[in-house]
This record gives sequence, C-alpha cells and structure tokens, in this order.
Amino acid sequence: MSENESKSLTVREGTVPAMSEPATGQYADMEQLDIQSMFDQLLKQANHAAHEAEAHLQVEEKSNSVAELQGFCAGIRNFKSAANKAGFIVPPALFDTANRMEPWVQQIDNSEDGVDTECNLALDVLNEFSRIIDSLTASDSYTALEETIQSEIKAKKDFLYSEAKAGRDLFWVRGWHRGFTWVKKQIKELHYWKSIKEQQAEKRAKEKASELPFGDDVA
Repeated sequence: MSENESKSLTVREGTVPAMSEPATGQYADMEQLDIQSMFDQLLKQANHAAHEAEAHLQVEEKSNSVAELQGFCAGIRNFKSAANKAGFIVPPALFDTANRMEPWVQQIDNSEDGVDTECNLALDVLNEFSRIIDSLTASDSYTALEETIQSEIKAKKDFLYSEAKAGRDLFWVRGWHRGFTWVKKQIKELHYWKSIKEQQAEKRAKEKASELPFGDDVA
C-alpha cells in the first residue's frame, strides 16, 4: 500500500479523517470516498432511529401511534432508495437496521431551557465533519436527492388532500415525513451544534483573557 493510500479518509465513529493534501488528482477521488463515508454513517444513524421505532412498534397499542411509527420506518427506507437513485452508493447491508450507530446528535428531554438535542462531538471534530458535509451537500448527487425529497413530500401532501380516508393516514404520513427527512435534519443539527460550540469556545477564550494580569499587576 502506498503512503497516500495508507492515509485513511474514512470517518469512523467520530474520528476525524486525515485530509491535509488538496483535493486534486488522486485526492479528488479520495475526497469522494470521504463524502461517501460520511453519508454511510448518516445512514447508519438513521438506522439507529429506525431500529428504536421498530422496537417501539412491538409494544405500541394505539393505532395512530403504530401508523406513525410504521410511516417513520418507511420514510427512512424510502430515503435510502432515493439516495441510491440520486447517485449515492447505498449497499444492501445499509437497508438493514442491524447496521447502525448512535446518532452524533441525540434527542433529550429538557423542557426547561427549550433545548431538545445534545452533541458530544468536540469542536475540532465538528469542524472537520462540517467541511465534509458541505462537500456532500454541494455534490450533484445531493442536489438530485434534494429534488427527489421535495417531489416526494409534495406527492404525500397531494395524497393527504385527495386520497386520505382516515386519521391513520395523516399519522402515517407525519411519521413518513420525519423518517424521509431524518438525515437532512441531522445535517442541520450538526451545523447548529458547530455554531453553538464555536460561541462557547469564543466565550471561554474571552473569560480566560480577562483573567490575565495587565498594567501594574504584570511582573
């Protein structure tokens, strides 16, 4: 294996990929590997959410809640199919929710300050992930996927207005929408937490600077 090939650009469980060379020539292809790896991990996190919904389905008794959970799982499956058609590589293994990882942004119950998510990734990791995600969302494949997302959402709205016959349909579509847009929301949350942690780092830097001795206190 060459020195270049030995530099892993695959994101693994929150590890920052090595990318110090410009994305030209051979490294342009490696940048694509970076993007695909990021997308794979977002899908694994979506699988985690779908797996939890599947577990909840085993004990849920309310028909509307069952419909919403079923819609959520269907939405995530539909998103993977749409991504595959848009140009992303979604191997059969990623259609199985057993192939999953915990989301980088977690839902929390904290109604006191209105925060409903938390992210334990360090700022330097978020910075690198954001760089890769920006490349991902700027890609032709993601542009095509975004068009499909909007088209599918419109189709579901049209279904509700013209064909839906019961309240259960509304709950199913609501769950489907959450599942189909889960990855898109996760990307938005990662950018949000990057901004929050940048503000926190800036605040800490200012506090530290204010504690430095000046004037007559300087030795």
